[in-house]
Amino acid sequence: MVTVKLSRPNLNLEEEVTRLEKELHLYKNLKLTSLERKINELLDQLDDPATPQTKGQRLKERLGIIAAAVALTAMAQSQFEVPVHFQQPTKQEQVSPKFSSSSAPSLAKAELTKAKPATKSEAPSLLKLMRAIASQESGGKSDSINQDSGASGKWQVMPANIPQWSRAALGREVSHAEFISSPEVQQQIVKHRLNLYLNHQSIPGRSKEEIIRRVASAWYSGQPNLWNDTKPQYSNGQEYPSIADYTASVWNLYNQKAPKFSETKAIISTWGQRFQDDPKTGDIIAGFPVTSPRGMRVSPTSGELKMHQGVDLGVPIGTPVLAIADGTIECDSWSDAGLVAMFRSDVFPNLRFDLLHLSKCNGKQGSKLPVKRGDVIGLTGTFGTGAHLHLAIKSEDSGNFLRVRAGWLYWFISGKEPK
Repeated sequence: MVTVKLSRPNLNLEEEVTRLEKELHLYKNLKLTSLERKINELLDQLDDPATPQTKGQRLKERLGIIAAAVALTAMAQSQFEVPVHFQQPTKQEQVSPKFSSSSAPSLAKAELTKAKPATKSEAPSLLKLMRAIASQESGGKSDSINQDSGASGKWQVMPANIPQWSRAALGREVSHAEFISSPEVQQQIVKHRLNLYLNHQSIPGRSKEEIIRRVASAWYSGQPNLWNDTKPQYSNGQEYPSIADYTASVWNLYNQKAPKFSETKAIISTWGQRFQDDPKTGDIIAGFPVTSPRGMRVSPTSGELKMHQGVDLGVPIGTPVLAIADGTIECDSWSDAGLVAMFRSDVFPNLRFDLLHLSKCNGKQGSKLPVKRGDVIGLTGTFGTGAHLHLAIKSEDSGNFLRVRAGWLYWFISGKEPK
């Protein structure tokens, strides 16, 4: 084992990271385990208080990119040395891949599917795959923790994987506490990891079923080549389902037509009843009154009877509006609404949240600005009918406006998820 000793942390750390970037291009002549070990050693030294925070974070981000490339390279060489562990009979967890440049262990020969190879237009959907595995692993519950193994979150990620996977996906290490408390962080990390698996397994000539089941096998056991292995699995003397059973179940879930806005409805179902209800005039939300609910009304500006698609909350001018998840905002100016912020997030697929009558929008008109959960989107204002915030929710698929539950207004104004 080679130990990296750095007598001058600031200068040598940067030199070591640069050297690793160069060595990565010569990975065929390197042992990946040695490269990965050096990455971990450097990451440990970057946590040293003597390393300036700004430079340390920049170097961590570069090491995160290297770590992701190492993981992808190891998968490409098909050199998994992974013990298959199962902790529960119906929802198993993936194990942490251990990469080695030595000969790969013999794998059970998988039967080739008779289905037609996937065409470009039929390429597997990462979103559907994530939904299927989440359903298989936790039933879609982001706060789920397996009491036996500690597997955590919506996709039941093993705790040992969280540090490395978060560095690769986010450029920083995420603690278990942050992971389990943040659906957005879970989604970003798992999306990054499953995308790596999906890209590697999407080989021309393979059917969509084989691709999806190979990715599911990698998630379940660490060994994609065992996707159709029907041998029973054992742990602590108990028999558990085969990898083939698991991957077939994920494939079936992948093909099921999910209810519209299933992810968002799952989140809403965790709220208290008062937050799930549609607001009525006079209701108090986050300390402010509802001045106009969604429904037919006489327009205060035109005097015509028309549909009011959103809900108005009587907040003072200058009240901060906060992002309810990691996502993007797009600012615009509408003739019938004034300054508008349109908020989107992968956490709420296919939804657009329109926040109208702002006095300030923290973005440029016509371009999308990334925001983090809790960031200020803008400040409330007025549009000639008194100070208030108008919130409307639109389906990006159909173009129809949807119900505006009380919880959405509470979340945008207080910054706290309704519970």
